[in-house]
Amino acid sequence: MKQEEESLLNSRNQGLTSEETVGSEKALSLQALKTWLRPAVLIPFGLVVFVLVLLYVANQLHAVKALKRKEQLKTGIKELRAEFISIESDMMVRSRQSQVAQKLKDNGVKTLVRPPIKLEKTKKDDDGN
Repeated sequence: MKQEEESLLNSRNQGLTSEETVGSEKALSLQALKTWLRPAVLIPFGLVVFVLVLLYVANQLHAVKALKRKEQLKTGIKELRAEFISIESDMMVRSRQSQVAQKLKDNGVKTLVRPPIKLEKTKKDDDGN
């Protein structure tokens, strides 16, 4: 094959007509095509293409699965947020002073009528006497 390439180059340098060089180039490209179409070359190439196709399909399946999982998680987050808001509003209602007083009234605990007494510490109490 190298000899053919060299003869092609020599023929160009010797002043052959363009038709003769085109014919030589076609013969050279036909020889290269025959070289590539041999089973010893096609089988490994076919295996590489097959593996790449398998990887492509597996990647597509993985991407679809990941998108489905993402949508499920988004839906779950929306549901949890709605539940959080409803529980928070329920706790706000239950923690009002009037609601707490009403629940404690059922247990016998009354609300204060007068304000609490403020205890003050005197110096005598600091000395320990």
